[in-house]
Amino acid sequence: MLDQEFFYKLLYFTKDFSQIENQLKECCAYCKVIKLERSHHCRRCKRCYLKMDHHCVILNSCVGYGNYKLYLVFLFYTTLMLLFAIITLFEGLRFYYVIFGLASFAFKFYVFGFVFVCVTFCAIGELFLFHIGYYNSFIIFLL
Repeated sequence: MLDQEFFYKLLYFTKDFSQIENQLKECCAYCKVIKLERSHHCRRCKRCYLKMDHHCVILNSCVGYGNYKLYLVFLFYTTLMLLFAIITLFEGLRFYYVIFGLASFAFKFYVFGFVFVCVTFCAIGELFLFHIGYYNSFIIFLL
């Protein structure tokens, strides 16, 4: 006989009574729930996730079946925001170069900010393109 907590965890992941007997053989060693195909246990969250991609430190949660689309949207809008910041900082660089020259503190500050935003844009943009290209999930992103 199954205890009540295990049974509710079982229903949370399967939601189908006909599959319960077949799946009782494979349980997660850490959280003691039924391990479905393509589910993995996250040690930080202490939980099993279906189609787990990775644990995102920025979002402080696992990216998997339930929130992968939201993760792609987050990466897309972050890349777009950084592109806007690059354009804005470039205009600021031109302005401070014309008005104050190369030796001013404001110009050096804008150069530092511009380089920082460009490096961040390259990193986040590459991550976004990796997820779009590797998983072929651009169609999921558009839905």
